[in-house]
Amino acid sequence: MSGAQRDETTAGRPTSRFGRSKTAAITTALAMLVVLLFLPTASTGAYFQASLAPAASTGGAGAWCISPDPAANSAVVSLGTLTPLTSSPTTQMAIIPVANTTAWNAAGGDKTLTARVWSCQDPTAAAMVGDSLRVMGWSNPSTAVGRSWSTGSDTTLGPTSRLNPNAAGTLGAQLASLSTAASVSASVVVLGPGGDLRRYAWMVGGNRSSAATAVDPAPQCTWATSLLLAGCTVATTPVGFASAFSPNPWAGSTTAPVTYTARTMATSGWGSVGSWLAQECGVLALLVCNPVPSNVTMTATAATPATLYGNLSGNQMIWVVVAWTGTVAPPADLSVEIVLQ
Repeated sequence: MSGAQRDETTAGRPTSRFGRSKTAAITTALAMLVVLLFLPTASTGAYFQASLAPAASTGGAGAWCISPDPAANSAVVSLGTLTPLTSSPTTQMAIIPVANTTAWNAAGGDKTLTARVWSCQDPTAAAMVGDSLRVMGWSNPSTAVGRSWSTGSDTTLGPTSRLNPNAAGTLGAQLASLSTAASVSASVVVLGPGGDLRRYAWMVGGNRSSAATAVDPAPQCTWATSLLLAGCTVATTPVGFASAFSPNPWAGSTTAPVTYTARTMATSGWGSVGSWLAQECGVLALLVCNPVPSNVTMTATAATPATLYGNLSGNQMIWVVVAWTGTVAPPADLSVEIVLQ
C-alpha cells in the first residue's frame, strides 16, 4: 500500500461503519432531547424554565412556555416557597421591602411598581381549584413597629429580604394581619386621617384578573362616609388562580406574564396626618367626592436602608406582600415577579 493510500485511510477513519453508526445515534438522541424540551406541559408533565433578567422576562416564538428561575432572578418569588402563617396555615406569605435603589433598579430613574405573574401550568386544573392569590403593598406605619427578619436585616434592603410574618408584635405580623383581612379602611378625615387605607396599594386582588388587570377596587369609599365617622372601606379580597394567571399559557405563538400595575388612593406623604387621598368632586362637592386612584411611582433614592425603613412615604419605600391561600402547594413555575418599570 502506498504512502498516499495510508494517509487516505487514516483520514477516513471517522467514516467507518462503526463511526457512522455512533454519529447517527448521537444525532438522533440530541434531536429527541430538543423535541422533549419544547413539548407542552400536557405532553411531558414539565415546563420549560429559563433564567432571565427582569428586562428580558418574556416568552418567545413557538408553542412553548417560559417561567423565570428564582435562583437566577431574586425579584421572582415562587409561590411554592412562601412561609405558612401560624394563625392560618393554609395561607402562605412573603413580605418583601421594595425601594428604588440600585438593589432593585440598577438603571436608575423613577419607576412604576408592578407585579408580573408567571405560569406554565393550567391554573384551572383540579388541584388548583380554590387556590387564590393576593399581591399588595403597604407603606410604613406612622408609629414605628419592630421588625423580625426571616432573611435580611435592618441594614439591608433588597429582593432577598423577607420579614417574618409570624413574629408577634412585629411589623411582619401587622402586615400579615392587614393583608389577610377582607378590607382596609380609613376614618375621621375631618380631624386627620385614621385607619390604614392611606398606606395601601393593590396589585393582584379584588376584582382584577388576567383579563382585566387595571380594574380598581369597587365600590370606592366616598368623602361623606368618613365625615360621618362611618369610615370608608375598600375590599382587599384575593383572586382565584384561574383568574389571576393566564388561563392557557400555551395558546399563543408567544407567551408572556400577566402584568399588574400597583395603584393607590394615597397622595404623596402617605403616612403623614396632613395628606390623605386625592379627591374628585362633583357639583355637590363633599357629598359626591371619591378618592382618585393613581399608579405607585417609586422615586429613585440613594438613602440608606435605615433611613428608608423609617420613611412614611410609599413612594420611597413600600412593603410588597405576596400571599396565596390553598390546600395544595402550587407548582414551582407559578411565581410573582416584582418589577420597577
